[in-house]
Amino acid sequence: MTARHTVRWLSSLGIIIALRSGNRPWGKDENTHRAYVTSQLLLLWWHFFDHVRWLQQIEWLSGDANKMKNVAFTGFAFSAAISFIYNLRLYLNPTPEILSDENRLQAIIRQIIKHGVTVIANLHISELYKTHEVICGACGAIASVVDIYDTYPRLKN
Repeated sequence: MTARHTVRWLSSLGIIIALRSGNRPWGKDENTHRAYVTSQLLLLWWHFFDHVRWLQQIEWLSGDANKMKNVAFTGFAFSAAISFIYNLRLYLNPTPEILSDENRLQAIIRQIIKHGVTVIANLHISELYKTHEVICGACGAIASVVDIYDTYPRLKN
């Protein structure tokens, strides 16, 4: 666990660089851009408070690490909820470009699934809404499968 947390110390850098770049990956609409920025700031929230929690666990900081876990994962849950809503909106109101690109439409469906199960898992982890450990674990596994599928290239027939 210590190695994993140590590696994650700089993982927020990509989010910060993306936010500073001014790019609008969710489109030019101002409200959509605000939603994107909010989702990214909530991811930074998760990173920051997860680091604080780890420092509490190794007793470099005082405080209740379990309560800090709840605070950290609340940010992750809300970030995933915003991303879920954004992708669901794309799917329910697709642009002509999306409708003409089956791969893009399938990618949006995968993101809906990934962010939906991420919300469920993180609501459980943050204890905002407890489900069951099996449900939480299955949701995390599904989100990981979607990430793996989107990350690694597939072989062509």
